[in-house]
Amino acid sequence: MAVNSSSSTAGARTPAEKPRSSVAAVLLTALGVLVIAACAVLLSYNGIYRIAAQGNVGPRYAHLYPAVFTLLVLMALWTSYVLRTAARGRRLWADGLILLLVAVAAGASALEASGLVLVPAV
Repeated sequence: MAVNSSSSTAGARTPAEKPRSSVAAVLLTALGVLVIAACAVLLSYNGIYRIAAQGNVGPRYAHLYPAVFTLLVLMALWTSYVLRTAARGRRLWADGLILLLVAVAAGASALEASGLVLVPAV
């Protein structure tokens, strides 16, 4: 008896529809990251600016410190996304960095709100 050479085999399933594109998921994730970055800027801007000003950074450059901080948060979030398939230890380093950056921002905001000065005026 001859072997059946047709492309369809008994019991094989063909997908009824193509899998959905992950473009919507990526756009939604990007939107979430931008919202987190906007919150980081809004909540920590004044505190980080004040710390930079207390460190004798000129007012022109002290405004850059919160922007650099926000870029660091975005890079840490991107790293966490890129490492989603990596080993657990590597992912924990990225997640720990995110927590550290959030703690620094919260500390800067708390210092500014309480009126404490890190470096007394000379």
